Amino acid sequence: MLRRTIGLRFDPEKRHSEDYLLWLETIFNGNKGVFISLPLAFAFKALYGDGGLSGNLWKMEKGEIDTYIKLYQKGFITILMLNGLIVLSLMKFIKRFLFYKLVLQRSRLR
Repeated sequence: MLRRTIGLRFDPEKRHSEDYLLWLETIFNGNKGVFISLPLAFAFKALYGDGGLSGNLWKMEKGEIDTYIKLYQKGFITILMLNGLIVLSLMKFIKRFLFYKLVLQRSRLR
C-alpha cells in the first residue's frame, strides 16, 4: 500500500520490475517502509518461470538491472553499489534459471 501523500507512482514506461523500482524509490526518498512477514495473498503457480510477466526470467532480470541503473542515475546508490547489485542480481538469475531448467522442467516431463 502507498499513501496518497507520497507523490511517487509506477513508471508507466517500465514493464518489468516496476514495483521493485517504486518501493526502492519510496524508501530512498525518505519515506518509511515496513516489512510484513505474514502472507497477504496466496498464488498457486511455480515460484518463477511459469507464466505472466515474471514468466520470462531474462526480461525480469533485465528489468531488475534497469531498476538499479535508474537508482544510480538518480543518485540513490554509488557506482560501487550499482556494480555489486548487478553481480548479485546476475548470480540470482543464474540460480533461478538453473533451478527452472533442471528441476521444474524435469518434474513436468514425468
